[in-house]
Amino acid sequence: VKNTINDLTAKQELPATAKNLIITTPRTSCIYFLPKIHKPNNPGRPIVSACSCPTELISSYLDKIMAPIVKTLPSYIKDSQHALEIFRDFSFLDQNKLIFTMDITSLLHLLTLNCFSFGGNYYKQTNGVAMGT
Repeated sequence: VKNTINDLTAKQELPATAKNLIITTPRTSCIYFLPKIHKPNNPGRPIVSACSCPTELISSYLDKIMAPIVKTLPSYIKDSQHALEIFRDFSFLDQNKLIFTMDITSLLHLLTLNCFSFGGNYYKQTNGVAMGT
């Protein structure tokens, strides 16, 4: 991340202030568990904390830039309630049915890139998705 930001600022593809997006003392994501107190034996809900990770600041920066643009796209769906509002106006032969799909296949490769530390060891998450901070 540091090299990419430095290269892009050197080529003037990013402003010099983009160097402020470099984490000076980065760390690996770490996993911790929050107990599910409402379930028997209180299993843990895994949370992967990316605080102080190399991509933390640039991710936040890109989110602030891209969010207003993405929200104007006709394909943008904020949440399930928004999806229901959009599809409420659709006409179907049988008014008691609603059918739609959401394509998230382009996001699936991101799920294989989650690495974290736990108990002094490093792991690559290969199954499921942890909630994050």
